[in-house]
Amino acid sequence: MVGLLCTAIVISSTALYLTYRQPEVCSLCGSGKRERYQAPVILNLTTGQSNEMRIYDPDLPFSEYEIAPIQTTGTFSFASCAGYTGRRDTCSHTCTVDLPIETKGLKVSHFCLDCRVLLKDHAENGFVLADLYVEDAIDIYPATVGADYTIRDYRITVSEAKVRSEMELIVLGIAEGLTFVD
Repeated sequence: MVGLLCTAIVISSTALYLTYRQPEVCSLCGSGKRERYQAPVILNLTTGQSNEMRIYDPDLPFSEYEIAPIQTTGTFSFASCAGYTGRRDTCSHTCTVDLPIETKGLKVSHFCLDCRVLLKDHAENGFVLADLYVEDAIDIYPATVGADYTIRDYRITVSEAKVRSEMELIVLGIAEGLTFVD
């Protein structure tokens, strides 16, 4: 009897999760009109805000989502990172952002049905990294303390920040064969 009740609760909560009203434009896939990005994209699951954690200059005018063979260095700038202020340093080839560890988690109203399924295993996390390079595929990586990933030309590490309630997400560019100029 208890098993049947638990099964009914799980089925009904999953159905509610998957049938919740969909947004006009999904925050992850753009409802089929998303852009491609070379660098990992940080996605705030609570607000739906996302930004590419770009380190390298794009190969304009040829391709916005490919890395230019000649890179400019010597700059430091602030970057928007899913509602938080990140730091882009072209000398050290990094993009860094401090994010809160405790968040509200996934707010399904920002995402379409297909993306809810992709994000379901990460619903308790506040942030994920999305690989949006391949046109018809989306890979999701949880942004949690201790995470360490390599996505194409980038190494991503997540560690506890100096402020105990925050985590530091660092994207390090590891592309080879580029020419750097000041």
